[in-house]
Amino acid sequence: MLIKSGYQYTVFLEHKVGALAKVVCRLKNENVNILAASGSASADGGILRIVVERENSQLKNIFKNIGLYPVKTPIIVIMLTKNSNQDLEYVLSYLAKNNINLQSIFWSDCSQNKELCVALIPDRFEEACMLLEEL
Repeated sequence: MLIKSGYQYTVFLEHKVGALAKVVCRLKNENVNILAASGSASADGGILRIVVERENSQLKNIFKNIGLYPVKTPIIVIMLTKNSNQDLEYVLSYLAKNNINLQSIFWSDCSQNKELCVALIPDRFEEACMLLEEL
């Protein structure tokens, strides 16, 4: 199991055609490596959450240049080997046994890949990092 720190950037998007494409295209042009993303929409607008592997000092400016104002949140990124003893259920159960609550979770599973990428936002970030290092 490989544990890294990362960041989630949350932005509010206008509810109009192409808003998401505009953001993703700009991030691609700026060589931002997106590990995971989540989005939801309502009649009023949308929320986009993007997880990146490492802090990018330019990312806030990239968002601002297209009229978005991100909220940055530290996140734990775990790479799990599929079909191992330390699978997703094991990690989540271990955190729960230690009273760590998750505020958010993303994961990416590609059937051709032997790893599962999991991004977590725990309620007690530092304690969760220390517990995961013990695994």
